[in-house]
Amino acid sequence: MTPADSAPSAGPARAGGTDYLMFAQLLRGVAALCVVIAHALGSFWWSTAEIARMLGAPDSTAIPPALAIWVNGTPFGAFWGVFGVALFFLISGLVVPFSLLRLSRGGFVVARVFRLLPTYMAGLLLGCAAAVVCAHWFGQGAPMRWQVLLVQALLLRDLVGWPSLDGVDWTLLVEVKFYLLCLLLAAPIRAERTAAVVAAGVTLFGVAAWLGWALPGVHGLAELAIFTLPLLGFMLIGVLFHLHHRGGLSTPGLLAGAALLMGAFMLTRPVGGAAEGRCYAAALLLFAGLYAARRRIRRGPWLLRGLAEISYPLYASHALILYAVLRVTTQAGWAAVPALAVALCVVLTVAVLLHLLVERPSQRLGRRLARGAGPAPSGQACAARSVFARLGARLAER
Repeated sequence: MTPADSAPSAGPARAGGTDYLMFAQLLRGVAALCVVIAHALGSFWWSTAEIARMLGAPDSTAIPPALAIWVNGTPFGAFWGVFGVALFFLISGLVVPFSLLRLSRGGFVVARVFRLLPTYMAGLLLGCAAAVVCAHWFGQGAPMRWQVLLVQALLLRDLVGWPSLDGVDWTLLVEVKFYLLCLLLAAPIRAERTAAVVAAGVTLFGVAAWLGWALPGVHGLAELAIFTLPLLGFMLIGVLFHLHHRGGLSTPGLLAGAALLMGAFMLTRPVGGAAEGRCYAAALLLFAGLYAARRRIRRGPWLLRGLAEISYPLYASHALILYAVLRVTTQAGWAAVPALAVALCVVLTVAVLLHLLVERPSQRLGRRLARGAGPAPSGQACAARSVFARLGARLAER
């Protein structure tokens, strides 16, 4: 998700004409669909011990439906969620820098906080409530402590090393660190200094590789860095597309920079091995292909547009609610298909309500407070005043 900041951007290109990034909006729907498929047709049926821990319930003995067996037998197998997350990371890299064109660093932080935290907090609370209900249904106590819930709601869990309550917050933890990286690279991004962005990516990969070599088998912050730094470097590929869209990077430069960062990512990303790496590569190929056709993409299937609109609240809330509904219904003797249908209806309804009642109001409040923190530095006034930058920044805050 990273879904939190994936949004379309549109505006007149520097050389004239109009570029539309509606493809990014549609990819949000694709990414959200992939993540839900991974959890509904994968994790629940095969990661039973982990699901039992999250729900405070006994291991499920439900038989996977034929659809789940078929989905996990596809070339992506268990990596549907990885593919969706990779798309979210690239889209965030593309759209988040637009906020830097209009907002000061302080305004950027305010906008990001209100974009990320309220919706995730609400989604996590609802998910934990579903887990508590499920645990009580099985005669068990609450599966989480309030201290753990608080730390995870504030997106600080990885700093203390506690296990995740929902299994999805790790992408948001990476997203927070990407915001910090954007703050550090604000001046190069605003000035379209591509070399500095590429150098930052190479440095991230280099540090991760050195830590993995010098400190094998480590835990704590070093392990966190080895896990996170390559993902941040991958997200910088999206920033290169952002610079190309603004006209500050040539197409050959984009291809060379993206190939360099992707190659370094494949060499330094240790988790998941080659299969996971292929998912990230496939996501980049799809993203790049649709980006190349972006001027011709104005609309898309209504299903993807709808999923895109609710993608962040869906991502923030779906996992525990989905697992709880499936666990209770299958234990009650329901067949897998109707249990899946009911669970999906519940999580989609919750996502729509969160979108309307939490996400939209918090976005509006965040935009007002961010504008009050001041505009971008005067050195970037020309870029910040352009119609292109204003539209891009506003859509990045959606």
